Amino acid sequence: MRNRKKAVIYAVFAVLTAFIVVRVYFYLNKPEFEITGSFAQSYTMVGGQRCRDTDISVIVYKNFNDPDLYKRVKEEHNRINGEPTKLTINLYKYSVKNNEPYRIVVIDYLNNTEEIVK
Repeated sequence: MRNRKKAVIYAVFAVLTAFIVVRVYFYLNKPEFEITGSFAQSYTMVGGQRCRDTDISVIVYKNFNDPDLYKRVKEEHNRINGEPTKLTINLYKYSVKNNEPYRIVVIDYLNNTEEIVK
């Protein structure tokens, strides 16, 4: 009877240890952020200048409060899609259930301004 209790305790310990190891492994292998959605609108201004406004949704897995995070997101977007006239970045935490971003960054390339709205 005593050996059976030890075996059950060891089995429970092994399962919990495996669970913790898997969770840590997946956490360490997650990317810092993931661009999940993009909406681009192209138009021509009165003077004939062509413009493209882009809104992107980004899920942030790590480094929520990093002040340079939006710069890395901006560089990744511009590397893949090219530089728009205006880029709006909506940052969402991956663990939050509501649909509101925790930070919105608006980058206007025509006026060379960056504004953190939220």
